[in-house]
Amino acid sequence: MGKLIKMNILIVGVRGLGVEVAKNLALAGPKRVDIYDPTQVELRDLGANFYLNEGHIGTTSRAEASIAQLRELNPYVKVDVVTGDLTEIVNNYDVVVVTELFQTTEELFKLNEALREQNKGFILTQSLGAYGYTFVDYGDNFIVRDPTGEESKSFIVTSISNEEEAIVTVHDDKRHSFHDDTYIQFCEVQGMTEINNTEPIKISVIDGYSFKLKLDTTSFGKYKREGLVADIQVPKNHKFNTLREAIAKPLASAPDGCFITPDLAFFDRPGLLHYALQGVLRFFDKNGKLPGNTDTDAQATIDFAKEINEENKSVEGAWTLDEWNDEIFNKVARYSAASISPVASFFGGIVAQEVVKFTGKYTPITQWMHMDFFKSLPKGEANREPSSSRYDDQILVFGREVQEKLLSRKIFMVGAGALGCELMKLFSLMGIGCSKDGLVSCTDNDNIEISNLNRQFLFRKGDVGHAKSETACRIGVEMNSEFNVKSYQTLVSEQTEDVFDDEFWGSLDFVVNAVDNIKARLYVDSRCVWYKKPLLESGTLGTKANSQMIIPHMTQCYGDSTDPPEESIPMCTLRNFPNQIEHTIEWGRDQFNTIFADRANDVISFLENPSAYLKELKENNTVSGQIEALNLINDLINIHETKSFEDCVEFACKKFAENFTNSIKQLLFIFPKDYVDKDGRTFWSGPKRAPDVVERESSDEITLHFISACANLIAFNVGVPQNRDKTSIAEIANRIILPVFTPKSNVKIQTEENEEEDKKEEFNESVEEVEILKKLIAELEGKATTVSKAGFTAADFEKDDDTNFHIDFIHATANLRARNYRITECDQLKTKIIAGKIIPAIATTTAMIVGAVGMELYKVVQEFDKIEDYRNGFINLAIPFFVFTEPNEAAKAKDCDMDPVMFMPIKAIPPNWTIWDTIEVQGPLTVQGFFDWLKETYAIETTLLSSGTLAIYNSYLPKKKHAPRLTRKIEDIFAEIGAPVEGRNYLTLEVGSALIECGTDVTMPKFKYVFA
Repeated sequence: MGKLIKMNILIVGVRGLGVEVAKNLALAGPKRVDIYDPTQVELRDLGANFYLNEGHIGTTSRAEASIAQLRELNPYVKVDVVTGDLTEIVNNYDVVVVTELFQTTEELFKLNEALREQNKGFILTQSLGAYGYTFVDYGDNFIVRDPTGEESKSFIVTSISNEEEAIVTVHDDKRHSFHDDTYIQFCEVQGMTEINNTEPIKISVIDGYSFKLKLDTTSFGKYKREGLVADIQVPKNHKFNTLREAIAKPLASAPDGCFITPDLAFFDRPGLLHYALQGVLRFFDKNGKLPGNTDTDAQATIDFAKEINEENKSVEGAWTLDEWNDEIFNKVARYSAASISPVASFFGGIVAQEVVKFTGKYTPITQWMHMDFFKSLPKGEANREPSSSRYDDQILVFGREVQEKLLSRKIFMVGAGALGCELMKLFSLMGIGCSKDGLVSCTDNDNIEISNLNRQFLFRKGDVGHAKSETACRIGVEMNSEFNVKSYQTLVSEQTEDVFDDEFWGSLDFVVNAVDNIKARLYVDSRCVWYKKPLLESGTLGTKANSQMIIPHMTQCYGDSTDPPEESIPMCTLRNFPNQIEHTIEWGRDQFNTIFADRANDVISFLENPSAYLKELKENNTVSGQIEALNLINDLINIHETKSFEDCVEFACKKFAENFTNSIKQLLFIFPKDYVDKDGRTFWSGPKRAPDVVERESSDEITLHFISACANLIAFNVGVPQNRDKTSIAEIANRIILPVFTPKSNVKIQTEENEEEDKKEEFNESVEEVEILKKLIAELEGKATTVSKAGFTAADFEKDDDTNFHIDFIHATANLRARNYRITECDQLKTKIIAGKIIPAIATTTAMIVGAVGMELYKVVQEFDKIEDYRNGFINLAIPFFVFTEPNEAAKAKDCDMDPVMFMPIKAIPPNWTIWDTIEVQGPLTVQGFFDWLKETYAIETTLLSSGTLAIYNSYLPKKKHAPRLTRKIEDIFAEIGAPVEGRNYLTLEVGSALIECGTDVTMPKFKYVFA
């Protein structure tokens, strides 16, 4: 993003939307973000601008009041207040974003045209009550260099034909992701070498494994083997029209000739909103202010819109309306003077991302986006009289009744990271929990780290090391002194149900998830289902985001819909045949876990109980596997005893030789580069890349990086003082001479994932190896009597500590492995992202999706009771792509003649039950008593009874093992085999039963068994 750090940006207006755009851009990192807004702060401004407070009211401008905290966001971005004549000021900036009206429409036309003449960007955007819009103009010849921002995907080539439109086939281990008109490039192709590194070639897709090239290869050499093909981004020209042209002809530059339509249930809505906006702009031109919540102003706005529509009928190519919806125009006009936080947040994320697109990365909006949230408005009458409070803009849109409900809500937010910071700001500004009856509880067990500061906007450098939840709650109160909030630093899980107990969950009105951890999300989801609480779920991945509304007895829960599984890497690929940098990084992570975590723990286990450890090792490993594990344990104990860092360096040198030199020599000894299999096929082809040996050279940077990281991690494991002086480490390494490796002929190497391992391998071990194992065991058993396990510490992988050598080791290992297999090496950041499974989060996407969640929150507070009232969101700001759809209905259990999973008939009891249903049973009861109650109530015979993963009763166990439990109380059995939660007087039970009459299996909801 080299262009971004050179950009100068002006934000005109810093009410709600303007300050959101400025905040998001400051975090993104341009050269300068200046703000213009001479308007004096009013009390109602505090409802959307999170940097204003009561002391600013009537004493300073919105820009001056906001500047200090905007400057704190990013020390590398200059932020200043500008004043004076806007027509002169704008000439100093690359992109100008107008978020408030300080000029007439004609003046905006001229401002836009003046910027176009200088090849500068112009964005007009406003948050008008429950509606917002964005207009983008980047000139006649704007070049988009990377339309999607997606990483290039490469695939293994297996054939290329010699013909006028050559056909390419990729290996069948993975379907290609190309589409018609994708541009691609080849590399490493043998035989047809002319095709390597050409100009990008356009393709047309045949199927998932083949495509045609718009290239004549008849004169090229014949394809022999190997080769990679990858998609290439080709710059594309985008033409924008001026605001003057585009307001009359909004679809002239739209790529598909249509408005962006986020909600297809309202396909005609963007066109109506476009004319409603024009009515508002003309009202402003005539009156110098936005329409108010009066019949007169609303009607005037509609009349102006109809007037413009008539004018446009004589303009060739202009967009006109034939049908009008006065209700839509009324809602735009009456609430247009209000700025509410969720709409400001939603459009603030979108607009900031549009500014970033001026660099040529991602596809800009061309040119209009209109979006309303009118489905969130009250369905009946509302008292919209202002209350002389910071919430008056929100009251104008939703009424006093909704405001009172917001103030008294009790909610639980899980997570205080990027999403959590935005949500905390939103709750504070909306007034959620801002009364003696309300409360926002927030938990996050993480502390703030330096890497959080560029996307978690509430935190500053001085907060590093402090608890995220505590800091976020403190700053929420600074934004609104009436904010009633409580922080926890407790992980939400089964282990903390004594903290987040029944009383806690029962007190809540709804829950908001702000975590990026699937396990935590599923657990919170399960609690919301059990306690029948609405859950507002959202997540981001770079420029992509989604939101999900989970409403009791109405919608699916989060656990009902699962994300596609991650692509797994076959073990034989990791061990011997990597072909992508992701493979080598994963292998590096596996090496880290094996050496510095698993084996260090093995030392501790061995010293704790040698005989038990050796017994388990023998049961799960071959003789050679036992020797390998025990040798490493022996090495660690020896280094611990000598306390010598030089021994740590020697260990690292041995590991280098083992991983990058000797193992490759062994592999090439078994499968030489010219090896052919029994069918005459070349072995090293397709995904199998013939490796090269890498010898140790301490002068090589990545080699030294490996030795340093490996030596220091072993030093950590065995309690030896670490050494960060690489010069010293290189000198030690240069003195170490290792024995020459001789390949073995009896080594078995797995070449395919589904290949069966040699079942007889254990019996083929040499007598020599058995003898080596005996001596090794004897030696270690002797040491076990003198060495304490307290001297050893296993490494617990931590990606965010740059001083702990964890990522250093994985990165060096991955790149050396890549060097073995001629795979393009990567930088350490990419290693960290892949090895640490980091989910990229950016401020623009986070702010946008939180705004969408905020607008759904109004519906939850009003207890809307129809599924069609709610919306899930699926958005990719890069493309741009916006879809809002009705949530999926909760699945109902049905009778079926043949269940596709169980392969038998199934009866649903009660009919149409959903995951939200439970059956309450009053105890205390014995197991038999419970079974008798089920028989009497539902005419079913029960053979299985469980609570979670614990079997209370299982009639299928041999020798009727559980028969004695039939006469015992259910809670007594659970107390014996489980871990009862203190204070909880019930159990969650599930049954396996069948109808007495016909033996058909039944499916039933969970039971809440109350025993006290």
